[in-house]
Amino acid sequence: MMTDTSHAPGDTPMERIEQLCEDLRAHYQQVDDCELRIAAKVMLVALDQFQRWGGPHWKSLVQEYVDTALEDPEKFQRILQSNRSLPLVHRGYD
Repeated sequence: MMTDTSHAPGDTPMERIEQLCEDLRAHYQQVDDCELRIAAKVMLVALDQFQRWGGPHWKSLVQEYVDTALEDPEKFQRILQSNRSLPLVHRGYD
């Protein structure tokens, strides 16, 4: 089975994941809390990847991101933005 890996020029991995989330909204559109369900699925996959690839200290890597999101939301947003080619507001998100 072939997987379509095409994406728009300039799309960063972060933007491709964000687009996947938008695409999944169509799948979950009739479900309560569809955005939370999508976020949970992405988080489960991310945690699995951290566990596989993060070595013995993978939990501390995850905790660093969680702590930053909770304790310094502006820094967290800067981290997210630094992984995008365009500002989020210019990409058509709410």
